[in-house]
Order: sequence, then C-alpha cells, then structure tokens
Amino acid sequence: MTLRYVSEQTVTVAGAAVSLTVPAAATTAQVFCYDARVIFTLDATTPSSTNGNQMDPGDQYPMPELDNRVRVTNFRAIRATSVSGKLVVYYFAVGPER
Repeated sequence: MTLRYVSEQTVTVAGAAVSLTVPAAATTAQVFCYDARVIFTLDATTPSSTNGNQMDPGDQYPMPELDNRVRVTNFRAIRATSVSGKLVVYYFAVGPER
C-alpha cells in the first residue's frame, strides 16, 4: 500500500471537544501532540476524564489506529488539564503521488 500526503492541520485543544476537518481525499491520518496532555476518542463520543485515551506532549497517534476515514472523521479531543494542547495532524490517502 502506498500512501500519499494530502494536507496537514493544526488544532488547538481547549475546554470543549474538537473534531478534525478531514479533507475529502484523506483516508488516514497521523496525529502529533504538543504543549499539554489531551484526551481523545475515535468513536465520535465526547472525550472526558472517564472516556477516551490520553496523549502527552511528544506523543504521536499512529496511522494503524487511524486507518480508515470513519475513525479519522470520528476523532474527538479535549484538554486533560487547565492548559490547552495542540495537535498537528497529517492526512494521507492510499494511492500514488500526484
């Protein structure tokens, strides 16, 4: 399987849950966390202290877990503390470079 880069997005994660703006061509993504811990879900539910997985600054969430458009579209994140986090998301599609 060949992946081609589609685009990237920077998302500030604050006190309200945020979702990603997934490009139409994207089928997978890789997410990098900066600045502060965030909690995320992959099933479109609202993340909270009792629902979701943690990402710490310096962590990345790999493409195998975000391996289809549904999971990428359903990604939600919220900050875990009083400090807002930042996510940098790289979007990819299956297929040759254009």
